[in-house]
Amino acid sequence: MKDTINTASLDTVPMNTGGINEEHLVHESYQVQQTILIPILGSVAIGHLLNDTMQAVLPAMFPLLHETLHLTYTELGVLAFANSFLASLIQPFIGTYTDKYPKPRLLPSAMVFFLIGMTMLAFSTTMVGLTIAVLLCGIGSAIFHPEGSRIVALSSGNRVAIGQSWFQIGGNTGQALAPLIAIALLPLTGQRGALLFTAVAFVALALLWYASSWHKAHLESPHNKARQQGIALTTHLHRKQLYIAFGLVIMLAFARSWYFVGITNYYALYQIKALGAEYKYAQMLVFVFMAAAAVGTLFGGKLSELVGMKRSLMMSMMIASPLTIALPYTSGLTTAILLGIVGFVLLATFSVGLSYAMELLPGQVGKVSGFMFGVAFGMGALGSLGLGKLADATSISFMMTVCSIIPLAGLAAIFLPHENTVRAWHKAEYGRA
Repeated sequence: MKDTINTASLDTVPMNTGGINEEHLVHESYQVQQTILIPILGSVAIGHLLNDTMQAVLPAMFPLLHETLHLTYTELGVLAFANSFLASLIQPFIGTYTDKYPKPRLLPSAMVFFLIGMTMLAFSTTMVGLTIAVLLCGIGSAIFHPEGSRIVALSSGNRVAIGQSWFQIGGNTGQALAPLIAIALLPLTGQRGALLFTAVAFVALALLWYASSWHKAHLESPHNKARQQGIALTTHLHRKQLYIAFGLVIMLAFARSWYFVGITNYYALYQIKALGAEYKYAQMLVFVFMAAAAVGTLFGGKLSELVGMKRSLMMSMMIASPLTIALPYTSGLTTAILLGIVGFVLLATFSVGLSYAMELLPGQVGKVSGFMFGVAFGMGALGSLGLGKLADATSISFMMTVCSIIPLAGLAAIFLPHENTVRAWHKAEYGRA
C-alpha cells in the first residue's frame, strides 16, 4: 500500500465520466449541493437517535429479564445475537441492492418492524417470543442504517465526515439514553414498558418519511440522473489494495463492536454480580460510557478534518487500548473516568472509519454502510454470544478481563493507506480510463 503516486501531479487529471466534466466526481458521489442540508440531515440524525434508543432498550432490559424470567447469561447472549446478527447479514445486501435500484420509501418502512417488535417484546414471556421480537427490531435497524447513511452522504455536501459524525451522534445518544430509561422507567413498568416505544417508532416514521420524500425528489432531478452515468465506473488499477484496506477498516469496526457489546450488554451485570454494585449505579456507569461515546462522535469528524482520517483511526486505538486493559483493575471514580475516556476515544472515529471506507469504494454508499453497520456489528453479535458463553463457563469477571484486550486488534490501523493515497489511486484510474 505504499504511496508511489505524486498526488500534486494528479490535481488536474481529468476523469473519463461519460462526457460529464466533474473533476472530483469520484469523491462527491451523487452530491449536488456543497453545503450541509440541516433539515434533512437533522431528520435522519434524530431518526437514528430514536432507532438506536429502541434497539438499545433490549440490553438495558437484560438485568430485568435475568431476574423476572430467570434467563441465563447464554440466553441473554442469544437474544443479543438475534437482535443484530440476522439483520447484520442482510444489511450489505440491502445496501448493495439499493445502490443499483434506489428505494427512497424503504427507509420509513423500517419503523413498521419496530412497531411490531416492541409490542411483542412487551408481552413475550418465552425465549421464542422474545427472540422473534428482537429479530423484528433488528430487521428494522438493518433497513434503517444503509438507507440512513445514504441520505446523510447526499445531504452533507463536501463535508461527509462531519455529516456522518452528526448521524452517529444521533445513534450514540439514543444508545446512551437506554440505561437512563432502564433506571427511570423499567422499575416502574417492568417489561410492559417496551410498549411505550411504539410511540417512538411513530415519531421516527414521520421524520424518515420527510427525509425520504426529499431523497425521492433528489433522485428524480435531471442533474442527478446525469451524474449517475459517471459513478458506475469501477477502479481496477488498485483494486487489491483498496479491498485489503476495506477489510482492515471492517476489522477495526469489528474490534470496536466486540468491546462495545461487552460493555453495553454485560458491564452492568459485572458490576452487580462481581463487585456487588447497586443496579442504578451499574446502569449509570454504562450511561457514562455511552454518553461519552456520543460526545466523542461529535468531535470525530472535526478531528479527521484537522489531522486526517488515517491518523484519527490510529490515535483512537492507540489511546484506548491501554485504558481498556486497565479498566477491570479500577474502582470508584477512577472506573467512571476511564469508562468516559474510553467511550469518547473509541467511538469518536466510527464515523471517520465509515467516511474513510466511502473513500475506498466511492459511489457505493449502501454497500459500504451495509458492511460497516451490518457485518461489523453482526460480528459484534457473535462476540456477545461468545462473551455470554465465556461468562457462564468461567465467570463474568474473567469474561470482562478477556473483553478488555479486544481493542488491541485495532492497532492494525497503522497498515491503512493514507486517504490522500487512496484519492490519488482513484484519480490515476479515472485519468487512465
